[in-house]
Amino acid sequence: MHTNDSVPLSDTKSNVDMNNNNNNNNNNNETKDSLEKKTSKGKHPSTLHDPDVVISNLVDFSAKDRDVAVKLVENFLQREVPLDDQAYYKLHDLILWDLDQIDNFLKHNKPAFIARENPKVQCNICMDEVDITETYTVCDYLHRYCPECILGYANAQIKDSKLIPCPGAAECQKTITTDELKHIGITDNKTLDTYENLLLRVGFNLIKTVACPTRDCRWEVIPSQDKDAEECKCPKCHVAFCSKCRHAYHYRSKCSEVPQVEANWVSWLNTGRQAYLTLKAREDAQYQAQLDEFNKAKTAHQQEGQRLNKLLEEAKLDEQWRTVNCKLCPRCGRTINKLSGCDAMKCGQDAHGGNVQNGCGHTFSWNAAAPYVPSVTERQLANFNVPQPRLSAKCDNGPSLCDVCLKPIKGLRFTCLNCPCHEVCEQCDAKGLS
Repeated sequence: MHTNDSVPLSDTKSNVDMNNNNNNNNNNNETKDSLEKKTSKGKHPSTLHDPDVVISNLVDFSAKDRDVAVKLVENFLQREVPLDDQAYYKLHDLILWDLDQIDNFLKHNKPAFIARENPKVQCNICMDEVDITETYTVCDYLHRYCPECILGYANAQIKDSKLIPCPGAAECQKTITTDELKHIGITDNKTLDTYENLLLRVGFNLIKTVACPTRDCRWEVIPSQDKDAEECKCPKCHVAFCSKCRHAYHYRSKCSEVPQVEANWVSWLNTGRQAYLTLKAREDAQYQAQLDEFNKAKTAHQQEGQRLNKLLEEAKLDEQWRTVNCKLCPRCGRTINKLSGCDAMKCGQDAHGGNVQNGCGHTFSWNAAAPYVPSVTERQLANFNVPQPRLSAKCDNGPSLCDVCLKPIKGLRFTCLNCPCHEVCEQCDAKGLS
């Protein structure tokens, strides 16, 4: 795109210093005097236009800065070109050009470039001979066209969504601008906007921008890299999209994988979710039956262990009592308890007869008998080796928490394709909250 940069239009220094804002008023007065003096050199004073009026008309016509119009008129007068009708029309052509184009034209065309006799020129489209004052030119090569021809050509190019190059010759690289379209008679805002978008598109393609996919949003985003896909955010409509496929940005998936991921999700919504929940309910019933059997066996094992522990405690207490109250028969080693009386003892019955029990009948003194030695045999409970049933649909997702219910995720985990870290558990998905 061309800019209105300050480019010198001739080798002669202008009487107006446009860069000094403090001296603008004095310079404008000097310019007016200078222009009026140079205008008097013309051969046809009756047809001359006032320089200030010409400058004002050029500014109103082109909407460009006044200094551009002043420099252009100044260059005409410095080359002793009178401001007659021919020069007036030519100035209106040139004011639409960029300053570098104007400078190039004035350097390569002699002051007599505007003939005084209104010459005929050939339209480069229809090839008819027409008055030069009734033609348009848009390039440095001065290719000229009838108003009807250039207007029809421009409309056809825009209709085909093409830029409008100067149709004069192959070597002409000039592309018609939006301002020049207005000059040749295209004033419809929709048509001008369409062409402006074409110009922007060409410029954007040169710097490899990515168009925002939002309808009616014409913004372009420049990705930070060209090879890999990345998330782009439109600064105008704030939509996030992929720099490669221009769909909503997809985390954890390549562009080529997105269609299958989306198809899988649609299939899950249509049939997959219901089929999974049905299977899960059936498996849950089987799992519950197996779990009941497991818990029953585990409870029985625990109760047996408690019974054995109780017997062991009772045996220890019995052994403690025997240690204190009993001794051993010197002959057979049988446990002897002295109930009362003297120390004379007989194994298997009272020393004076009666109370017959199992024993060897050996007689001995209680004080001479060996003390009782406690002995407790601990019964070991067999390990519980029954395997715990497992539900096949369950899986461990580590420390992940559901972003909806904020509980640990058990079972299926649903991750949003277009969110950086949104995860939902299967219970919330079943409720339609994913």
